[in-house]
Formats: sequence, structure tokens, C-alpha cells
Amino acid sequence: MSVRFFAFRPRGLRRALLAAAVLAVVLSAWALSASRRGAERLGTVRAVVLGVLAAAFGVGWVRLRPRADFGVRLDVAGIDVSRVWGSRPLHVPWTRVASTRTERRAWNRLVIELRPEGQLFIAEPLLGSRMAFGDLLRALQDRSSKSPGDA
Repeated sequence: MSVRFFAFRPRGLRRALLAAAVLAVVLSAWALSASRRGAERLGTVRAVVLGVLAAAFGVGWVRLRPRADFGVRLDVAGIDVSRVWGSRPLHVPWTRVASTRTERRAWNRLVIELRPEGQLFIAEPLLGSRMAFGDLLRALQDRSSKSPGDA
């Protein structure tokens, strides 16, 4: 099996996080101005909460930026999945992969069932396109259809 790499390109998620951060900043400024005029008693508290929320959205936007080796790598040894918040990728040997399937929630997600127990989820928006998600799904199904001793 050759090494296949599927990059995480969450453009839609990054756009949504940026829009939410901008909206939270605008609402925070509005609440702060209403509080300073005396129109709202708890406006300062609301402004601080919205400011913290805007900062959290901003951190998420930065952490989801495209970078080298940020994605899913399939090779002979197993599956390497980059972590958004972690430093090292998660490595799953092929012997631990029991099965793969897709689920439909708010969006499609790939579910990799692990032995002896556990699941690994990869959401379609992380890959940036349905075509990339379909390619990853086909590559995993091709590999899982082979016996564990095949390389």
C-alpha cells in the first residue's frame, strides 16, 4: 500500500468561526455601550462573556488553519490522524481497525470502529470537500477489505 495523505482543509468551519467571532465582538461592543448609557444593568457582564466567546472563536480559527501534515495519512503501518488541539498525531495500527462506516448527523462523518473498543470520528467539513471525503472513505474501505496480514 502506498502512502496516501488527505489534508484537512476546513474552509467552511474557519469562515463560520470568523463570522461568529466578529458577531460576538459587535454584540459585545453593543452591550458595553448600552451598559455605559445605563440602559442595561447587566450589560458589562454580557459584554465580557461575549468578549470571551469571541476570543474562543478566534483561537479555534487559528488552530484550524491549514498547515503541513495536518490531515489523515494512510500507510502500511496504519492510520495517522492529526489532532487540532494536540501536538502529535494519533497513530492507529491496522490491527486495531475493526470496521469503517459513515453516519449522517449535521453532516457526514466517518466512523472508524477500533478494537477492542472505541471509535474514531472524522467529520466531512474537516476535509473541505465531499470528493476528498469520498476518496478517504474508499481508501479505508479498500484497505479494510484486505486481510490484516496483507501489506
